[in-house]
Amino acid sequence: LVRVQYPELAALEPADLDRLKTAVESLRGGALQVEAGGDLFFNFEQPETELGEIAGLLVAVLVLLLAFGSVVAAGLPIGTALLGLGIGVGSLGLVTYVVDIPAYATVMASMVGLGAGIDYALFVVTRHREHLDAGMGVVESVGLATATAGRSVVFAGGTVVVSILGLAVAGLPFLTAAGIAISLVVLVMVVAALTLLPAMLGLAGHRIDRWRV
Repeated sequence: LVRVQYPELAALEPADLDRLKTAVESLRGGALQVEAGGDLFFNFEQPETELGEIAGLLVAVLVLLLAFGSVVAAGLPIGTALLGLGIGVGSLGLVTYVVDIPAYATVMASMVGLGAGIDYALFVVTRHREHLDAGMGVVESVGLATATAGRSVVFAGGTVVVSILGLAVAGLPFLTAAGIAISLVVLVMVVAALTLLPAMLGLAGHRIDRWRV
């Protein structure tokens, strides 16, 4: 076991990982097996998760279409989650000025945030459609759905944020970074479900059940 010690992880860049990989490859050959790992890989080697995220999103779209029976109704939770995800992941760039957020933490936050965003928006959209079916006006329905289902969203999101931030107690830097990233994105998803989604529901109005499938 050979330990490669770097002066400071925050001062490193992806080119340092490339040089390490080149050094490892130059040592491989014959009966010698050389492998490398550590914080440098955690910080700069992004896992290939794009295909999995796309597949998960397609499954979510299919499930929502079957549940709501309307393209517009199914698209609202997806749209809210995607917009919230963009804002949340973009906000991580600002956080890096204070805390080091490696690539793997951003990937984890994206996956958890997308699922949470769809779930939270689903609460509000379902309640809104129930109110419309009962004959309530659009404005009143949106307000009541946000006030009632919104409480569940705040409680669920708050529970996730507090629980994930608890990873910092472990004292492991990679868990702390992941906890901060996930908590921030989930918090943005909660805000999106309580602000952006009601605005979209108001714009959709009674057209929420258009393009039935």
